[in-house]
Amino acid sequence: MSAINPAIAHIVTWRLNGQTAADRERQAEQLVRAFEVRRHEVPGLVRMEVGLNIVAAPDAWDVALYMEFASRADLDAYQQHPAHLEIKQLVGPMRAARGQADFELLARLPSQTDRTFESPKTTSAAREWCSQETS
Repeated sequence: MSAINPAIAHIVTWRLNGQTAADRERQAEQLVRAFEVRRHEVPGLVRMEVGLNIVAAPDAWDVALYMEFASRADLDAYQQHPAHLEIKQLVGPMRAARGQADFELLARLPSQTDRTFESPKTTSAAREWCSQETS
């Protein structure tokens, strides 16, 4: 691992236990609202996306959450944060299954479609950085 603390992605999915699709949708909406109202309470949270599944596939999850933390320490601290503990209490009784993945986010090069990084100087620096990282 490098000396720089990489950002961390925290992804969680839930299958809810409502008896009908409408019940599960109501549960999912409640869970999404709970995350949205607590969005600004979590230190170190850089980005959060949460939403209801929109594709009716047999193996689909009802709700998915994507969070980016500034560091592993921020993710670790979140585990005991009151906002997280409140959501765990809310989702516990409505949860049928839960999946989770956490991983380090690698440094990203500017997107080729991002017009703010089109200068030859930036492109040259990006190529140099890439060649250093792969050698």
